Amino acid sequence: GSTLIPWRHYRLTHMDGYMSTLMTGYQYNMTWQLPAKDLQDVTSFRAGIFNMQQNTSVLMKMQFKTAPDHFHIGSNEIDLGRPPLYTDFHRSWHFDNTSNELTYLLSSRGSGSKFTDLNYKFVKDPCPVTGCPLPNVGKGAIENRYRQWSNANDWLTGRVPVEGADVTILSTWKMILDTTPPPLGQINIYGRLEVANADINLTASNILVFGNRAKLIVGNSTSRITKDVTITLTGTPTSPVLVLSRTMVVGAKALGVFGQLSIFGEQRSVMWTRLAKSALKNTSKLFLAGSRVDWRVGEKLVVTASGYDHTESEVVTIAAVSNGDGTSPGGEITLTAPLQHSHRVHPFLAGSEAKHGYQESNPWWKNAVMAPEVGLLSRNVRIV
Repeated sequence: GSTLIPWRHYRLTHMDGYMSTLMTGYQYNMTWQLPAKDLQDVTSFRAGIFNMQQNTSVLMKMQFKTAPDHFHIGSNEIDLGRPPLYTDFHRSWHFDNTSNELTYLLSSRGSGSKFTDLNYKFVKDPCPVTGCPLPNVGKGAIENRYRQWSNANDWLTGRVPVEGADVTILSTWKMILDTTPPPLGQINIYGRLEVANADINLTASNILVFGNRAKLIVGNSTSRITKDVTITLTGTPTSPVLVLSRTMVVGAKALGVFGQLSIFGEQRSVMWTRLAKSALKNTSKLFLAGSRVDWRVGEKLVVTASGYDHTESEVVTIAAVSNGDGTSPGGEITLTAPLQHSHRVHPFLAGSEAKHGYQESNPWWKNAVMAPEVGLLSRNVRIV
């Protein structure tokens, strides 16, 4: 069978963490219930087995998505080269490189006590004992010219990168991404990579921006990107993990910036506003307060909840935009589908009732409006 053990504050005998009863002489498969989007394994934890009788053992199994360089299980751990048995020594272990499964033994054999407490710290170490080697970004004078991604002569190989290739932008280079390349492996940016103002899709498993010369430029404050640029990161739970050091595990499907990242998309007149009138369930109109919006058909909005349930916020799509009347200066939005919840505008009087009393004529009281916010979600530069 299986048991789901929740994490708890202030347990009866031990503080924050997980606790369960284990039967000696059994094998246990231990997993963590991680979000589906989490591509990394649990890398370390502290644990203890308490009141273990003399000469008893427990076998623990853990399944990993990716293989580490090595493990630590306390001190004096022993890699047997085979799955441990109940009769082996405490902290004996074995990692199956085919299945990425670790088996280790916790045993009180030889403790000399009737009851024994076993404490240990587990660490999945991605780096060799000598440490992970940092990228060699190279040296040299920065070139005066800009290379073009689409120009085969601007690459050391004499050809444009093909699908699945790992790509390196040298620290001496300044390159313009002027075309949509095929899906790539890892992109290492040690120099300057600047995205042209064009409809471009850049797809890679990982992107690393590393070094004091490293820059990924997607527009700047004086020259914004007005076209559609999408950076897509690909990967699965078993994809290779990008590791720079024991404390800098970037992960899989990652954009790791240890240099400079500049993103300036299209400037929009209004990003957030409020409803001027209540928008009720099963209706398809939003009447906006504030300044006139420049939102477009097909763009996505979020309409926040007006009650106590935050899940009543909803994402909607614009079907049409028109000028509003005098009570909705921000414009009138028609949606592609009816609202699933009501989003109400509440006028009320605000003031200090305790100090001044509830009087509409009192100068301490003034009219106020509580209204749901409406935000523009769509962007022309996206990282997905």
